[in-house]
Amino acid sequence: MNDYQHITNEELIEELKELRHKYDSLEILYHKEIDERKQIENALQFKNALLEAQANASLDGILLFNGDNKLLLVNYRFRDLLNVPPHILEDKEGLLLFPYVISLSKYPEEFAERAMYLNDRNNEASIDEIEFKSGMILERYSAPVLDKEGKNYGRIS
Repeated sequence: MNDYQHITNEELIEELKELRHKYDSLEILYHKEIDERKQIENALQFKNALLEAQANASLDGILLFNGDNKLLLVNYRFRDLLNVPPHILEDKEGLLLFPYVISLSKYPEEFAERAMYLNDRNNEASIDEIEFKSGMILERYSAPVLDKEGKNYGRIS
């Protein structure tokens, strides 16, 4: 015989109340977790907006690459200094930017070699000058993007 046939109406009602209480508790936890995630998302959006505003307010040209060498940020000053065409900036992978900058360099082989050198040594900082065909000379500071524990997230130049 099935055990449920021996349950009284009162016992069934009590069991349903317990299940309802458990459900309500889980629903509260679920909504609390959603609220916490929204707060975290809002904080990240704010930090991202702040980073972009700082970068775009800078008098220096700034590039930011992630650990996979994908372009994350090109500030307005960099765009202006090197007259970067819009179609190159629209390339989210950043594959068009490097050849474009190399083409402007007075010494493209040296520029490419130095960039590859830094790419291979992602924890190394560097200061050097880049001469362009136009006669412009820019000082480049390039450094890893590290967190407090030293984890590398990419490179800023």
